[in-house]
Amino acid sequence: MSLVTGAIPSEAGGSRGTTENLIVTSFQNNNNKQMQIYFMNSGEEQQLISEIGAGQKVEIRSLPAHVFVVYDMQGIQRETFVVTSSKKKQTFRIRNYDMVEAVFYNNMPEGSGDIEVFWLNDETKDGYSNGWVKMNHRLKVNTQTGHRFAVYNKDRSFRMDFNVTAQTGHSQLFVIQNRVEITLQNPKNSKHPFVQLYWINNNNKDSNIKKDEEYEHHQIGIAVKAGESFHFYAEPNHKFVAYRTTEDGKHPESMVGDFSVTSSHGETQVFTVGG
Repeated sequence: MSLVTGAIPSEAGGSRGTTENLIVTSFQNNNNKQMQIYFMNSGEEQQLISEIGAGQKVEIRSLPAHVFVVYDMQGIQRETFVVTSSKKKQTFRIRNYDMVEAVFYNNMPEGSGDIEVFWLNDETKDGYSNGWVKMNHRLKVNTQTGHRFAVYNKDRSFRMDFNVTAQTGHSQLFVIQNRVEITLQNPKNSKHPFVQLYWINNNNKDSNIKKDEEYEHHQIGIAVKAGESFHFYAEPNHKFVAYRTTEDGKHPESMVGDFSVTSSHGETQVFTVGG
């Protein structure tokens, strides 16, 4: 069932704007319960726009920057959506709050091809395909806390395993990639207010570089404040150095650590700057 309301939701003061930038906003209720959609104006006042049944779709005429809030029938706020589309249509999907939404994102390098996602049944030890996810695309699967998944490429030369740890009603993102996910931590009790990380380009094949000459250093991300961390991706055996620096990261003062990636593709590793 699809419903298109006749009026654009009104802003505070009764202004309904113009239809020049009209966007048809679709809401797909993937929950198994009825929900309510409210429009919230710039004064944070809310008005009921529509109720939407389980598995149903509702279309609402709206404008860019309009905000919609979704509640269940007990009055619990479940979702907030902001209309951002530059086109004439935008779709919002209301999650199933009795399940965990597992999102598999294929971030494999160009040319790696599609990835197949399998749910692993711990009782039967069988694997059940949930479908394929193309490069730079996402596949959403409704599942349960504690479920396990494995992903493969077409020739089964690549595999990653994932465990669902999110609680019911929440979403969990799984990034499929064959690089190493690195976390740089600058501890809260660190002696260094700001730290900047650099990658040492030791793969440079320039024959003019002498044995005692330093390789190129490439700045990674921004300066990390004490008590904060920074995430990025690297390759096994890559080498990095960390420098105490200023807040803008442009004035390195002294080296405070050196790190090597020892983890394998698809794994994670933490670099912690000494106190």
